[in-house]
Amino acid sequence: MGVKTAVAVLLVPVLLLGGCTVLLAGGAGKSCTATAGGTEVAAFADRLTMPEQVGRWNKDQLLIAAILIDEAAEMGVPLLAQQNVVMTAMGESSLQILDHGDAVDNSTIGVLQQGESYGTRAQRLDPKTAAHAYLTRLLGVEGWQTMEPTIAAHTVQINQDPFHYRPFWADAQAVVEALTHRGAGGNSASCAAGGDVVLPLAPNYSMTEKYGYRGDIGLGTNSFHAAVDLADIPGGSCGAPVLSSTAGQVTKVENSWTSVQSPDGYTVSYLHMPLSGATVQVGDQVTAGQQLGVIGSEGQSTGCHLDFRVDITGNTDPRLEGITPAAGAGSYIDPEAFFTALGVELCPADWCRRNY
Repeated sequence: MGVKTAVAVLLVPVLLLGGCTVLLAGGAGKSCTATAGGTEVAAFADRLTMPEQVGRWNKDQLLIAAILIDEAAEMGVPLLAQQNVVMTAMGESSLQILDHGDAVDNSTIGVLQQGESYGTRAQRLDPKTAAHAYLTRLLGVEGWQTMEPTIAAHTVQINQDPFHYRPFWADAQAVVEALTHRGAGGNSASCAAGGDVVLPLAPNYSMTEKYGYRGDIGLGTNSFHAAVDLADIPGGSCGAPVLSSTAGQVTKVENSWTSVQSPDGYTVSYLHMPLSGATVQVGDQVTAGQQLGVIGSEGQSTGCHLDFRVDITGNTDPRLEGITPAAGAGSYIDPEAFFTALGVELCPADWCRRNY
């Protein structure tokens, strides 16, 4: 696909909103989407505070960006992917629904200038469907999270210039922040479940090991499992994004182990993640919902899963004071009790399976 021009005119409003009634449906905008258990996992564009302009992007263009963001949020993709699809649309169409391509390839159409492999003409002209198709391909690119955003987009779009999208990256971050009230680092506090904590993975996972004593699994590890294991992610556990459940400072990033210390003193750790997939480094300040890396099987592991644990040392949050570590757990408390105390259910019965 060649470099796209940005000279075409918007189609009629009916087409612009075709298949996207969510854009103006209802009287209330929302800044987050709720999932089972009341957990907020991704931000939606907020129609009630839609700005007239963000940088060089006017309201008509921002409405298109809002559709892309909403579809990304419905898919449960991380913030980085939401920003990426907006960046790509900026570079392909200037956030317009184009009914033609350019001098290089006039068969590509829509906000993301997609060819016939993406579906029918109507599907490609529908920004919601176009966003879904683009993000599906993006998430299928191995290591996309650690690539420069323009390279990740180029891997999907096959543009003549792999760096074509680079000038739009800062704008995409600004637009997503303006429409969802999320900064470049991740969710704002208002988008965190219970006010300050989110689930570490997108919903529909299984809990494959609970906190407590377990039998010998052949790895020479302590028989007390001071964590919970989460796996069985739809589409595969290996490489699934791992999100920071709390805001705080990254205190450890090693192969198989990443830790974030909360401003309230306790430390949340995420195990078995490959260093190659890390998206943060020691000293970074992160927000609840920001991606830390991806699920792997590094260290003492029997397969791809996330080991999630909470060290209560140094805690000053009164909501956690009544939770004490079990004998044999050192300073680690039961993660389910941790989430419950902060108003979130870690393994809701309607979609989380307990396979242990």
